[in-house]
Amino acid sequence: MIKKPEGQFESILTNMQNSTKKKPAPVRANKPTYYFDTPQGVDHITKTLHDFTDIKPEDAVKMNKETKLALIKTEEKGLKRFDHDDISTYPSDPEQRRRLKNIENHKKVDAKTLLVMKNKYSLCRLIFSIYILIF
Repeated sequence: MIKKPEGQFESILTNMQNSTKKKPAPVRANKPTYYFDTPQGVDHITKTLHDFTDIKPEDAVKMNKETKLALIKTEEKGLKRFDHDDISTYPSDPEQRRRLKNIENHKKVDAKTLLVMKNKYSLCRLIFSIYILIF
């Protein structure tokens, strides 16, 4: 078989096919937050441990609070520092957005818990002061 000489078009096409250009990065799917890393998941674990083990209620509340604080710290450590040149550090990046939303959810729940605890404390103080005034 006689080999046909390559023309200009064929040589350009061959060079393009053999080039070592970088392929575009694959688009990452949104990875959901693991259930037990959410405030509801931590509450579920604490409730389950309280129900099925002989853990004291005070210890369960303390463990719940410490776990939530540890999860916030872990998520904050996983965040990348913002850089204009690196797209993966933008808040619109799926992984960054997931971490930021999880931190926000933890802080919302903690703020609500603190508010409820303050209100209960104020109510107890009010009842105690009324009790002292009556008796």
